[in-house]
Amino acid sequence: MSARQTSSGANHGARSLTFWRLVPVFLSCFFLGACAGFRGGEFSAPYVGDAGPPAEMPSTPYERGQMQKLELPGLRLDVSLNNRIRTYDYGVMLFVIPMYVDFSDGRDPAERLRVALGITPTLPGYRFDPARVGISVDGRRLAPVLPAGEGAPQMLDNPGKTYYFRLPFDADLPSLDSTIILDLGEALQNPSLPPVPLIRFRKLRWSEGYT
Repeated sequence: MSARQTSSGANHGARSLTFWRLVPVFLSCFFLGACAGFRGGEFSAPYVGDAGPPAEMPSTPYERGQMQKLELPGLRLDVSLNNRIRTYDYGVMLFVIPMYVDFSDGRDPAERLRVALGITPTLPGYRFDPARVGISVDGRRLAPVLPAGEGAPQMLDNPGKTYYFRLPFDADLPSLDSTIILDLGEALQNPSLPPVPLIRFRKLRWSEGYT
């Protein structure tokens, strides 16, 4: 056997060994890329007035986020509660073959109620006092529990800028069937505009796919 033949055989063997070592990597990438799932549940959608939020079920996180926005005179609000639950989660492989089913609600039993606010003034002159935010759950009024130094009033005097706040309350996560009312009337004020109306919440379903 010539030296050229020996070298050729060795190279072929090395290539074969490399190929088989890469097979698990290729298969992992293929199956991970072909794995997907469908999940859904319920969340509290905010609204003002009597009409209520739109009844359509959001099918993406973006659509759900849009349903948590409110347009009011002089400002835009983004309001969400952390009581969203998941009622199902189906994982599939190759977009067809079931892999797992999870019916847990995805919540931590020890988690406490929290209100997330995004406030975007469209006019100057707004003042926000977090300590004066109130929320009632089935008629029980609650005040936020604010760490020292974080409850001071502040001016929201930059129209177009979004100011974010997370307000914790010493209460269990409310049921989505509870009567929940958020009162910002005394907390968020502009002397040239009427008080912010009461914000109510209605249970809506959500669903989304993922990969």
